[in-house]
Amino acid sequence: MCQKAGKTANSASKKKRDELDKISNLPSGVTQQILSFLPIREAVRTSILSSNWRHKWAMVRHLVFDDQCVSDMMKGGTKRTKTFENIVDHVLLLHSGSIDTFKLSSRIYLIESSCIDRWLLHLLRNYNSIKEFVLKQEGNMYKISSCLFLYPDLTHLELYNCLLKPPVMFKGFPRLKSLEIQKVTVAQDVLEKVIICCPLLERMTLCDLRNITHLNIDAPNLQFLNVGGGFQSFKLKNTPNLVGMKVTGFRGLKAEVDFLRVQLLSSPLQELEISVSGILLKHALCPYIYR
Repeated sequence: MCQKAGKTANSASKKKRDELDKISNLPSGVTQQILSFLPIREAVRTSILSSNWRHKWAMVRHLVFDDQCVSDMMKGGTKRTKTFENIVDHVLLLHSGSIDTFKLSSRIYLIESSCIDRWLLHLLRNYNSIKEFVLKQEGNMYKISSCLFLYPDLTHLELYNCLLKPPVMFKGFPRLKSLEIQKVTVAQDVLEKVIICCPLLERMTLCDLRNITHLNIDAPNLQFLNVGGGFQSFKLKNTPNLVGMKVTGFRGLKAEVDFLRVQLLSSPLQELEISVSGILLKHALCPYIYR
């Protein structure tokens, strides 16, 4: 009986080792794919799977720091915020390889501006080939560090609750294809310059921008535009490729009618969605474009 029990235990142990060997010997591309779907906290925990996995999390190319980074069991707002900041510091310090995406998104933690400045500088010095950058944070408005405007390979930029003021020498983002800014404070001439200095821009969202009521949009490759908030008027000066547009919260029926007229004359728009004071209108415009 004892011998049989011993064989059963050895068999179970061998099976476990074989399973661990399979995990340890997965191709690098597969492990990175697995890690990319995990929250950063869980990705770091995979280091205990085996010695081969100990540092694999440090090569994750998509870094997402959000409210899931800190355990819900931890008490105290200030302590949790400090833990969140320490996690970002720890991951960036130990990370190796390339970073394609850096996302910092939190509705809970009031992150110090100095911390965000430090992370942006670290990314610029070590990973200036970042393609996607997302910054969403509550609390005090964050003034975007000048470091951000030195990332030459950005293809997607998303900002929320920030002050956008590029340095005088800013030449634009030559590879940017998607721009989303919400609750951002920015001067009209500054935003117009940012848009025109992104020649490959295809998708753009502008919502609840502070200090802007009028806007001219010059974006020859723009295909989809989402505009919302307190705009009184805006003009599409050069958008020959625009095919889809959504407008919400426009001020006044006259603005809406003027906007429709401008759209039909300036772009080959295929679909238009307008929401004013809770009333939603959708138009499929393809048959009417060239009338």
